[in-house]
Amino acid sequence: MRFRLIMVSGCAMLSACAGAGLLGNKPEDAGAFPASYEEVIRGRLATTLKDPYSAQVEIGRPSLGQCQRGIYGTFHGWVVPVTVNAKNGFGAYTGYQTTYAWFADGLLVRESGSPTLCP
Repeated sequence: MRFRLIMVSGCAMLSACAGAGLLGNKPEDAGAFPASYEEVIRGRLATTLKDPYSAQVEIGRPSLGQCQRGIYGTFHGWVVPVTVNAKNGFGAYTGYQTTYAWFADGLLVRESGSPTLCP
């Protein structure tokens, strides 16, 4: 009886998580073109870089894309390539590194190191 109670409560928690957006979405869930994507990305960089004022940033144009979220399915959204050369904690530039910002419904929802794989 105790084992069944644990199994039922475990399944209930997993089904609640599945309904909270852990599963993949549909292509139409990507939403409209993110109009203020540059401001959002620059704001994010300003909060994460050690010296955001000296960073050399190249922001590409958004394009519709999809990435695989492991067992959770496929995420559809707008992907924006962001190439940054920023200073590290010692004051030296790290070299150009490209990451990808993912938008859905005009909001920055995730960042990844690959245009096809979600973090």
